[in-house]
Amino acid sequence: MTGSRLAPRQILLIGRDYFFYTRAIVDVLRNHIGAEVDFIPIEPGSHFYNLARRLPWLARRWQDWHHSRALKRHAGKAYDLLLCIQVHQLENRLQWYKEAFPMARSLLYYWDSLHTHDYLSYVPQFDSVFTFDPVDAQQNSALTYLPLFFTPDFRDLRAERQRPFDLSFVGTAVNHTRYAQLTDLRAQAAAQGLLLYDYLLVSPFFYLRELLRGRRLRKVHFRPMSKADVLRSYAQAAAVLDLPNNRQTGFTMRTFETLGANRKLVTTNIRAATAPFHTPETVCVLAPGSDFPSRDWIWAETAFSDGIERHSLEAWSETLLGLAVPPAPQEKVAS
Repeated sequence: MTGSRLAPRQILLIGRDYFFYTRAIVDVLRNHIGAEVDFIPIEPGSHFYNLARRLPWLARRWQDWHHSRALKRHAGKAYDLLLCIQVHQLENRLQWYKEAFPMARSLLYYWDSLHTHDYLSYVPQFDSVFTFDPVDAQQNSALTYLPLFFTPDFRDLRAERQRPFDLSFVGTAVNHTRYAQLTDLRAQAAAQGLLLYDYLLVSPFFYLRELLRGRRLRKVHFRPMSKADVLRSYAQAAAVLDLPNNRQTGFTMRTFETLGANRKLVTTNIRAATAPFHTPETVCVLAPGSDFPSRDWIWAETAFSDGIERHSLEAWSETLLGLAVPPAPQEKVAS
């Protein structure tokens, strides 16, 4: 750790309990940074709550109850850092936490863009605010760009050599565009003789909405993959397909997981062509209407750079906490 700030001793993390990622952040803050960490999901983790969200008045009351209980549970603790991963769901409840722990420094990190959630009104309430979206950071001086990360589990996949698939994709469709895009790419991969494993998650509500519009979604799933199955999908392919949300300019978690696992990246994000981690041997930008890369490219032996470690969760946590200085945005990862 090369920064000058002292590592926080007690952290209260409030964030979306998003797949296994937020829990992984908690683990790294404990085991790598050495802090005591308490985690409060920003929203109640319940299927009944997800149903209640259709009634805003009921969801607000549920949220009030959820955070009131959390504050009682953690009352009297001497946190020196309040860390929020997202904040728009908290609304005025953010002030509850700031009043309960007035001595705590406050940090905010967003892995959504301002196009998805406009959180600028909350920014003055934090000491530092970080975003995964570089354009948001360029256009708002109060935001600091900090890309996403890969968790330590993906580093462990580098030695795995049993790879029955050419490509794999695991993702979520919240609109018909993502579903249609993957449907087209399935057909394209088959036409090129490439074996593509994919797992597309949709919500039952989205499925029913599409059905009512006369569109039946095929080859979709309603249950999120377990962490072990996600890791297996990376382990069993030579390359990973990345289909980012076009309303965001930040690199997806999948981008860094792929390279962190020493798998080749095939992405529709054109910004990857000029990114610090780009090399022609490891990253292929899939332009609209273009073919997948050849099997020769996918399977060619390649030496992956150790520079991808600057996108590990350990490095991300050090930068977020001011314990390390991030590399210059234009700096290329040495190969």
